[in-house]
Amino acid sequence: MKRVVVVGGYGPLGTRLCHHLSQQAGLDLVVAGASQAATTALASRLSPQARAQLSTSLLAPEQSDFSSRLQALAPDLVIDADGPFRSGRLRVAEACLRVGAHYLDTATERRHVCNLAQLNQSAQQAGVLLISGATAAPGLTSAVVSHYRDDFATLASVDLALAPGRQVGIRYPLATRLPCRWDFGGAVGHHWTIAADAADQVLLPGACEISERVQLQVAVPRNWRRLPAMAMARLRSLAAPCQKLPAIPAPAPSLTTQPGADPAALQVVMTGTDRRNRRQTLCWQLTMATGDNVDLAILPALLLARRWLQRGHWPSGAGPCVARLSLAEIQDQADDLGFQVQLWGDQPPTWDEEGTPAPARGGMPG
Repeated sequence: MKRVVVVGGYGPLGTRLCHHLSQQAGLDLVVAGASQAATTALASRLSPQARAQLSTSLLAPEQSDFSSRLQALAPDLVIDADGPFRSGRLRVAEACLRVGAHYLDTATERRHVCNLAQLNQSAQQAGVLLISGATAAPGLTSAVVSHYRDDFATLASVDLALAPGRQVGIRYPLATRLPCRWDFGGAVGHHWTIAADAADQVLLPGACEISERVQLQVAVPRNWRRLPAMAMARLRSLAAPCQKLPAIPAPAPSLTTQPGADPAALQVVMTGTDRRNRRQTLCWQLTMATGDNVDLAILPALLLARRWLQRGHWPSGAGPCVARLSLAEIQDQADDLGFQVQLWGDQPPTWDEEGTPAPARGGMPG
């Protein structure tokens, strides 16, 4: 029986991961965290419908004896869902090396996601796989761009945007730029967005041959009243340049949403030239009509864990979650979780200096 330890198991992402993994028969699932009461409470809630064997552990990365506690659990796989920010720390991954366990995390901090590759040689020697950033970006975004890259002769830019819905499960460090208005189309509509400092900006240009720009915009919830104060706090000066907006094609078709819901969405806008050297833009969007983006945040980690449980082995090494998943895997699981997947393209509209789109030109790319 495979043993999976979820560190930060009772947090927003850890709770959802434990919920999904608890449905896996033949799995020994350990809910781990800094509070024994919280881990026990979660295990008790999951137990009535669980098919996995559940247990708990008082385990947190800040403990001085974290490595020995982890070794005592003898895990096969450790999933670190203990918040999005790690300040570059690799402590949990290094402990997994010592105990011979595979490792996944849901970190979004660029430095941490990129730095994990430093352990690649050690991971190969230990025969384990260590993956960082198994969350929406870069986990999902890189899979989308890799899938559609061959549709472009040249790929100039990739613009990513996240709409949080009403339950925020994805957080990224913010860059110091002015907020912009982003149109997700359909029922998601317009959102104020702020540029994020994401690993995609470093990793995707090389992995997918992107010549000009990769950027991630994160939408703030509609009920966030502190946007002006937050934006001003992030500006270096009143003269700071506004983030360049992408040329987005016609909006996505309408979506079916629940009454009162604020849909969560991930949008990937790819712009370049096709094989006939004509300008081409493709938009891919994953939308959760109920407004809950926690499943969006944990989807890559969940898919990778399930793949490992089915196949029983992983190649060894260490690095970011870039092109680790196929788009078919993502879309199959998205259907099961209630996501709606859309793809559309058009000749892009122009944008004026205030970020207002002019009428769209032309039709679908030929």
